[in-house]
Amino acid sequence: MSLTEYNNNTGQVIANYLEGKYGFTKKDGPYQAAVLFAVNRIECLTDEFSRINDHVVFNRWVLSNAAYQSFSMKPEGRQAFIDWVADLEFTKLALPKPDLVIVLDLAVKTAIEQIRKRQGDKADIYERNIDMLEYCSKCYLSMASTKLAGLNYQVIDCYDWRKGKTLPAEEIHYLIWDHIAHL
Repeated sequence: MSLTEYNNNTGQVIANYLEGKYGFTKKDGPYQAAVLFAVNRIECLTDEFSRINDHVVFNRWVLSNAAYQSFSMKPEGRQAFIDWVADLEFTKLALPKPDLVIVLDLAVKTAIEQIRKRQGDKADIYERNIDMLEYCSKCYLSMASTKLAGLNYQVIDCYDWRKGKTLPAEEIHYLIWDHIAHL
């Protein structure tokens, strides 16, 4: 399932935010945005959805919120904020913890090329911010190495070091499948 879901109650608010229409400040924005994205996830988990699906693969979940929203924090406050997001979503809002978190380690330069190819001029404020993308890449790897929230992480290196280029999408697909097939 692809998140953020734009076709629910919070979806249009998030779309406007990602288009830069609200201008949250660095001081208040991370907390406001984190709650907004968390509520969006709650709206996606209806009883019917849970009843008809034994396993669900999301392209992003709670940790995406922690990484992206912590970018605008001062470095000394980032870890506390990341912990706050994990507590908000997993404890207070009782969102399900994933059985496995797969982090695709992809060069930011490659990610930007793919965003431009897919989105063109319609990239959102996060996708246009190269510094944010660099930070988030490091943040995901840090969360994986510290096992944030006690989760099971698997980092997949998406670069073929022998050939000096990014692995083809099909090969990355098989690497992902190797990790989820046993769930």
